[in-house]
Amino acid sequence: MKYRIPSIFSAASFVGDGLFVAGSFLLANWVRFQSGWIEVHNVTRYSHYRSFLLLMVAIHLLIFKYVGLYRKRRGISGVDELSKVIQGVFISTILVSASTFLFKFFTFSRLVIGLAALFVILGVWLDHVLLRRIQILLRRRGVGVTRILVVGTGETAKVLL
Repeated sequence: MKYRIPSIFSAASFVGDGLFVAGSFLLANWVRFQSGWIEVHNVTRYSHYRSFLLLMVAIHLLIFKYVGLYRKRRGISGVDELSKVIQGVFISTILVSASTFLFKFFTFSRLVIGLAALFVILGVWLDHVLLRRIQILLRRRGVGVTRILVVGTGETAKVLL
């Protein structure tokens, strides 16, 4: 069975983004409550945050799909992709914050949500940059390249080449 390279990279990006969102949330929780860098007066049980983790990852992945992070990336600059990541994280953070007010079985730390948003931006963008570099290296070796025949010498043919 022959796999299409763009679909493999889209799937890798999707899985990587989910892992980075989960890791960022756990890292933000650790920085807030266990690192000792920030003074903590009232520690919320960690099991509440773990149950909230699945909702956070799902919201982020849906919004990332909505803003177009999983479409074909050929021709999109790194800055454009960073702006899509920031846009997706901003919308996701608003939805996550709003959902914390709906589920009032304990008090969420706004600092954890804010730190997680910063870590998600950095992690997801670096993940996409790394995948783009791998894709470029594979294309230079001829993997995933679609060959075409251009007939003509006009201006359109030059632009296409």
